[in-house]
Amino acid sequence: RRGGQLEGKLRSCDLVNLKIGNLVAGFEVRDRAMIIQRKDRAAGETEITADAQSSLATWLLQRGSTIDDFLFPSRVHSGQPMSSRQYARSVDEWVTAIGLGRED
Repeated sequence: RRGGQLEGKLRSCDLVNLKIGNLVAGFEVRDRAMIIQRKDRAAGETEITADAQSSLATWLLQRGSTIDDFLFPSRVHSGQPMSSRQYARSVDEWVTAIGLGRED
């Protein structure tokens, strides 16, 4: 951590707990997001790249959610985030869908 900025990789348990309100301001996706790390409860900022902002904006518009909704909602438990295990399975599906393997 450097000056309130997160360094390195984010854990899936940190990502699944993000709410849409952490990522948007009005109708725009922010260029930085505040993350509360589950491991040590420390807060820090992380950059949201222009490509990620564009993808998020398109997906959120299609999804039709509110700022209080989780970015990665549970399919099983209404109003809860998906589990880290489900997130990992989803990432594996996304990687496979674009033609990459685990070793790529």
